[in-house]
Amino acid sequence: MPKALLAAGCGEDAILWLPYGFHVQVTGSGQIARRGAYTEGGPRMAETYTGEAYCVKCKEKRDFTGEVRVSQSGRRMAQGTCPVCGTKLNRILGKA
Repeated sequence: MPKALLAAGCGEDAILWLPYGFHVQVTGSGQIARRGAYTEGGPRMAETYTGEAYCVKCKEKRDFTGEVRVSQSGRRMAQGTCPVCGTKLNRILGKA
């Protein structure tokens, strides 16, 4: 059984929410009954960003379209690829 549930003294079925929208359903005996990658509202739609980012390899600003993600520090960032050289581009958007 996960340590978080043992520490809380939970002997019943519980859902343990993990980062990035993942969850695990744990039975009272500590067995993992179900895993999921969606929130209760259904699958998440990937947020996209279209704008400029600086390409380190080309040494110029490039227009790109990328997927918005949340970093480990809690900041939203757009990740995509440079249309010219194919290098990964990152643009920090702000706090989530």
